[in-house]
Amino acid sequence: MERLEAELSMALLGSLGGDGPKLSVHDAGDAIRAHFCLSHSDVSLVAYHPEDYLLLFGNDQARSLVLNAGGLQTEQMLLFVKPWSRHEGPISRTMFSKVEVQMVGIPGHAWEMRSADVLLQDSCWIDEVDFATISRSDMSCFRFSAWTPDPARIPLANTLAVTEPDDGLQLR
Repeated sequence: MERLEAELSMALLGSLGGDGPKLSVHDAGDAIRAHFCLSHSDVSLVAYHPEDYLLLFGNDQARSLVLNAGGLQTEQMLLFVKPWSRHEGPISRTMFSKVEVQMVGIPGHAWEMRSADVLLQDSCWIDEVDFATISRSDMSCFRFSAWTPDPARIPLANTLAVTEPDDGLQLR
């Protein structure tokens, strides 16, 4: 553990800002190296949580250059950096599992994310909806991936109450 802490003492944590798409580790690394005129031996990136990236430096000069700039702002990305610290974040964290979910029985007129959210309650957070579900090219089941702290909390069965629209008829 001490050896890893010594290596990480030269690292920076990188968090993306703004509303733009998240850049891959490869693309973010290329942008940082190009902006600061650094080589692959000067800085490398890995995906990290809860921040977006962990920047690993080969020398203190490259680290100081990026840290003193406060990060990077280009057309592609807005990146904020801060030194890595073993005290950063909570000591204990909830681990999340990514699950693939398939829901059968959602009626065609209720084929939308809101229906899935209602059925799931608070058991998980939908991450990515399958293309066939979005495009409605396969309506045999509603497919998506989701994150959950406990896969057992995802309901195996549930009832979706679909309110019928008011057709303007009145009973007398």
